[in-house]
Amino acid sequence: MCCKVSSFGNWFILALSLLIFVFLALQSLLNTTIMYNAPEDPSTVIFTHDNFYINLLCIAVVFICGLLFLRKLMEKINPKIFGASLLVYTFVLGLIWNLLTKNTPAHDSWFITAAAESFAVNDYTPLILSENDYFYNYPFQLGYAFLCEIAVRIFGDNTYFVLQIINILSSVAIAAALIVIAKLAFDSRKVTNFTIFFLFGCIQPVLFTTFHYGNLSGFAFSMWAVVFACLLIKKRKWYYIPLSALCIGIGSILKTNSLIVLIAVCVILFLDFLKKFSVKNIIAIALSLVMGIGLNPLIIYQYEQRADVSLGDGVPMVLWLDMGLQETGNANRPGWYNPEYTVLRYAYSEYDGEKAAESGWADIRERTGELAGSASERARFFTAKTLSQWNDPLYMSIWVSETRPSRIERGEFVQSMYTGNAGAAVRNFANFYQSLIFVFAAAGVLIILMKKKMRQNIFCAVLPLVFLGGFFYHLLFEAMPQYNVTYFTLFIPLAAYGFSELCDRCHDGFRAYLKTLFKKKKNIESTEQVSAPEN
Repeated sequence: MCCKVSSFGNWFILALSLLIFVFLALQSLLNTTIMYNAPEDPSTVIFTHDNFYINLLCIAVVFICGLLFLRKLMEKINPKIFGASLLVYTFVLGLIWNLLTKNTPAHDSWFITAAAESFAVNDYTPLILSENDYFYNYPFQLGYAFLCEIAVRIFGDNTYFVLQIINILSSVAIAAALIVIAKLAFDSRKVTNFTIFFLFGCIQPVLFTTFHYGNLSGFAFSMWAVVFACLLIKKRKWYYIPLSALCIGIGSILKTNSLIVLIAVCVILFLDFLKKFSVKNIIAIALSLVMGIGLNPLIIYQYEQRADVSLGDGVPMVLWLDMGLQETGNANRPGWYNPEYTVLRYAYSEYDGEKAAESGWADIRERTGELAGSASERARFFTAKTLSQWNDPLYMSIWVSETRPSRIERGEFVQSMYTGNAGAAVRNFANFYQSLIFVFAAAGVLIILMKKKMRQNIFCAVLPLVFLGGFFYHLLFEAMPQYNVTYFTLFIPLAAYGFSELCDRCHDGFRAYLKTLFKKKKNIESTEQVSAPEN
């Protein structure tokens, strides 16, 4: 019975992912979301139409290349050498982009890094409400501030660049984690090499490394928590338990969205427990929960003790849900950040979490009533919200650099990346690449579902499960493409599997067709020779 529950869990994760993948693939072929740094509104969202047939033609050309020579090439390449070259390429590309831009923090990242600079000299005025309410609204941001403070104490004036180097190393670590998961899930040299091959085109996280925030570093640690949890399932070694728990704990310190990955890790370990009944899984779940949920409050507590203040719990989570269900000034970005529903309401409530939450729940009841009463409004709202964040092929990776100040005068190439031909070329490539990945990821999940052995393979459900967590969280809470720049990478191993399988099936099918055709021709010739009259 437990095995059936586990198998059903795998099937449900894959089936639900497939539906969303197909939707995203179709939309990426038909439309594109563009983030435009307009003078009146730097976060302008524009929906544009794509040429469906040209997109399909480009994908078909790549597929034919895969069929004719990439398929055989990927069977021969050494994945260790190929993977190492990818990691070096990722680091060098990220380093070059950061040296060309030399961005400095702004907005949230400025508040955090400026506070860290104060903390490093034992100045805690950023934690005093009369001076700054930022950490009263977002106490969880003290996790990333803690990393920034350490960097300031060690590297001083070079801190901004060091934080960007950490982002570059994080993008390398994410790529390495995806390669390991691809190997565990599909156990195929060819699929692993296709994963590496597609990762060479995944420039979005690399371009995103200029952003002084915990998105990349938090996700990198979280993905290695997934890797160690998978290795625990495969090899049953005790030491993978603290490694996984520590990684998810650090990931949660750097970015609270890592709690999504924490839930995914616990679900995967539990589904495997239903099959194997290994006590190690339960211990791993318990330790991961303790580390994932408990470490960041400790960071906050030590800052409260150092500053002799009490920050409270910050803006209640229900207010973020309220904001995520509301319209904004731009019809193309529903559910995006709006302080009216979060920090301003919290301030109006005199930082009383219960009072603010009651107001939020009242709003939610009214808004859900509106959405429940109109199917067309419900479809319009959630479709626009989904497309605004998932159909941006660059996931704001250039935008976060363009809208931040720089320590140098930006050169001609960088300006071209922002507003010129270079940026247009990169956007066009990313647009095609996104469609390619979405289409073959959907094909990959479909093929997994068609194979009983594959759909019961728990490692095949890991990446779709993490994706589902991110997808539904941002469907209901705050939306923004930059939050999904990391989740997009989860499609790549699945796309590699789909691409590899389809290449093999087309190749084998074509060979079988030619063989049958040749056999029929030979039989006809033999028949004609037998039936021919003698002279």
